[in-house]
Amino acid sequence: MGNTQRTRWNLERCSALQLGCGGSENPGGVPKPMNHSNPSVNHSPPAKTICVIFGTRPEVIKLAPVITRLRNSQFQTTVVHTGQHTTLTEDLTNYFGLDPLILLDRADANDEDSDNADTNDIGSAHKRMANNVLDSSRSMKNPSESTDIGQVLGLMRLVSRFLETHSPDLVLVQGDTASALAGAMAAHYMKIPVAHLEAGLRSHDRTQPFPEETNRILISQLADLHFAPTTTAAEQLILEQVNPKSVYVTGNSVVDALHTILNQVKTSAKETHQNYTAGYSKLAVLTTHRRENLGDPQRRILQAVVDLARQHPDLRILWPVHPNPAIRTVLDLFDLPVNFQTLPPLSYVDFIPLLNACDLVLTDSGGIQEEAPALGVPVVVLREKTERPEVIDAGYGVLAGSDPEKIRAGAEHFLQQRFSATPATLYGNGTTSEQVLKILIDHFAT
Repeated sequence: MGNTQRTRWNLERCSALQLGCGGSENPGGVPKPMNHSNPSVNHSPPAKTICVIFGTRPEVIKLAPVITRLRNSQFQTTVVHTGQHTTLTEDLTNYFGLDPLILLDRADANDEDSDNADTNDIGSAHKRMANNVLDSSRSMKNPSESTDIGQVLGLMRLVSRFLETHSPDLVLVQGDTASALAGAMAAHYMKIPVAHLEAGLRSHDRTQPFPEETNRILISQLADLHFAPTTTAAEQLILEQVNPKSVYVTGNSVVDALHTILNQVKTSAKETHQNYTAGYSKLAVLTTHRRENLGDPQRRILQAVVDLARQHPDLRILWPVHPNPAIRTVLDLFDLPVNFQTLPPLSYVDFIPLLNACDLVLTDSGGIQEEAPALGVPVVVLREKTERPEVIDAGYGVLAGSDPEKIRAGAEHFLQQRFSATPATLYGNGTTSEQVLKILIDHFAT
């Protein structure tokens, strides 16, 4: 990742050492031997250690505010990157100041001899499966080529090795990714408590989104502390027989991240709107990337947005195109109107001011369903089902899926009617990270 404060961790480097990775006393995350030489050393209880695990862009965004709080607190905090999306996360880890962090060396997962595996290991067949899918750049070209099982096994193997050496007091994971599931499973099997940020989201359909819906259900069964973004999510956990005393409604830390970015943006939303509309009266943004929308659904979505652009010549539609080749293949089938333009992929820091300035967003992203209402922007949700029903119930969004008629009707609803652009607090007011810190302090105090 090209940053000197990032330690590439492997098993050999950390053997027989007491590690103190991260924090001001050990800025590079470099292993340090235990010190028994000073008899006058303070014998107060050592700081509790929290290991935060992530591997993807959305996890970085939502965990960054919490990591910042933890590092400025009484806790010794280790930040571990599983290497799932190293290139896509580098700008964000730099922006949010998450170094020093530990980057797990995914090549270690190919080394079957390095951990003296016994008969209780995951098995040679599973190892071979994991080894074949370790490179995250091997994104599937179509849903039938999914390698989700192998990815989780490979990541779990890496995280398990790391936790064996570190033995933190708690592991914190976020959301529903392969990294989150692997982190929770590895910690659970090592009897390390797990805290889950953004707990309780459910679409009630394990195929939408797949495999994320399954991942978060499993994590909820493994976690000891559940940080739910809304009362709906908290109630869902309790319906699933999760101990109510372990469930906390904290809001969503993505709102904390939004505030961090917007507080540093020098251009006002009005100026950004004028810059992007370039003479048009209204501005809409399209984003689409989910696997369930690849192929025919993607074609139907694009046809609906093309029709919308033609029906509203005063509306400028901008589409930062995801780098997935399958999306670009569908794009080549269309002759886009002049007011419907593509953009190269935008960094999160550049995307948020654009989202804040637009009049409408059409998206299949889960995160944008949370971000847009917090900015007062209405959403046409390009998914058949959503695990964020609060957006729909509060009138900030309509569920359209890939149905062209529903997409056009949803967009018309917000473009032609007066929509109150009042930022909503559906997912909190930007204090989630502060609440999480307080809960963790209280948890360890009892």
